[in-house]
Amino acid sequence: MPVSSFDGDRSRAALERLSTTIEASAFTPHVARTFSMTQAKEAHHALREHYVGKLALRTSAP
Repeated sequence: MPVSSFDGDRSRAALERLSTTIEASAFTPHVARTFSMTQAKEAHHALREHYVGKLALRTSAP
């Protein structure tokens, strides 16, 4: 059964389905926003907002 979204369910069955999907195909997470290390405080505050996708913190220059 393909996974089109993941809601954070940490049950064994859900994680096994997610792992199977990752192993079977290309898996590209949606990164909503990227922050530099100098923007770490702003990134932390952004966690309080709703994002479809993930926030990323860059540890080096692009």
